[in-house]
Amino acid sequence: MASGEARPGALCYSRTKVLRTAVEGQDGFLFSHTGDGVVAAFASPRSAVDAAVDAQRALDPLPKNASKRLATHGERVIDR
Repeated sequence: MASGEARPGALCYSRTKVLRTAVEGQDGFLFSHTGDGVVAAFASPRSAVDAAVDAQRALDPLPKNASKRLATHGERVIDR
């Protein structure tokens, strides 16, 4: 492993902790883990974007080999 890089398991844990904190800080609900990411739901698109910005800022100090890409997707929820 090169200098400035962290162990993959430690990165996954750190990233998930950051994402959970950002999601819950905007009253979101984290409902799925995708291996190296998460899927969350929010009451509004604004809350989702605010959580993404919060997470991006918190992820910035992680080592350079940490994935720091985020995305939002907006659709109406259909109750079944």
